[in-house]
Amino acid sequence: YGITFDPEQAASAPENIQTYFIPQYVPDGYALIIDEKSIAGVMVAWMNDSDEIICYNQISIPENATNDNWIGISSEGVTRYTEIISGYKVEIIQDEMVYTAIWTDNAYIYFIEMPNSLDLTIFTQILNSITAT
Repeated sequence: YGITFDPEQAASAPENIQTYFIPQYVPDGYALIIDEKSIAGVMVAWMNDSDEIICYNQISIPENATNDNWIGISSEGVTRYTEIISGYKVEIIQDEMVYTAIWTDNAYIYFIEMPNSLDLTIFTQILNSITAT
């Protein structure tokens, strides 16, 4: 699976990360293990005692995205579906262990990988807690 954008909207997106948008909510039992922020991107991850990881990313929309320089997710053994959550069209790719939710605000791309033990209500809480820092 690949991600595409409306070229007109993508043309006005920042070339790098100018504002960090970070979730303020994570479920109980998860502790911060990665907190990396730069103009190239944001990666924040949390892990619980069962070694389950929630990994959140914020990246720029590339000006000229190709198969060689862009997000590509294997379609083998996964289910893909779309949900409208908090006003965003969220693409969800799910395998037997985790799901990845991908969305955009037409300035940046966001994606989060979560264990299947956390349902979409938890994802919605995380999404709704994202604020500029």
